[in-house]
Amino acid sequence: MENKRPFWNALLNFAPIKWFCNLKTSKKAMQIPIFQKLFNYEMVTYIFFGVVTTVINYISYWLLCLAFSIPMSNVSAKQNVLSIIANTIAFIISLIFAFVTNKIIVFGSRDYSFKTVLKEFVSFTSARLFTFGLESLILFTAGALKFNLLIAKIFANILVVILNYIFSKLFIFKNKGAK
Repeated sequence: MENKRPFWNALLNFAPIKWFCNLKTSKKAMQIPIFQKLFNYEMVTYIFFGVVTTVINYISYWLLCLAFSIPMSNVSAKQNVLSIIANTIAFIISLIFAFVTNKIIVFGSRDYSFKTVLKEFVSFTSARLFTFGLESLILFTAGALKFNLLIAKIFANILVVILNYIFSKLFIFKNKGAK
């Protein structure tokens, strides 16, 4: 079974994770049932690829803000609208990456028929559009209130990650490949 999970094996051999796993405290913590549920393959890979997706989103957003000459604070009304456009483009880029990694690696959905992939993609995109709308509302409100957009984006992303996992686990990729 281990050779079917090369990413998982590589992740466990990553020096900081290996060090943490070898600590006496870590070994005792992993005997507690809640930690066994939290630190399983699905959760660890979801968090890892969620971080990578977020980095892709932030870098895309930042580069687009630079391209549109949008400062990170005290934006004008025009710059606020441009920041939403930048956020939309960054969202699309990260959405595609997230769908592929969630389907194949995290939740292990192995049905690649056109009908299934289309259904999962539409469900995935719908859930992400809802959380994207929430994120955009938070960013728009922050811009209108002259709050720092980067801090607002961090707050929004924490909320978005939690909601996205719930939607993916319970509605989109449910029972697709228990790990």
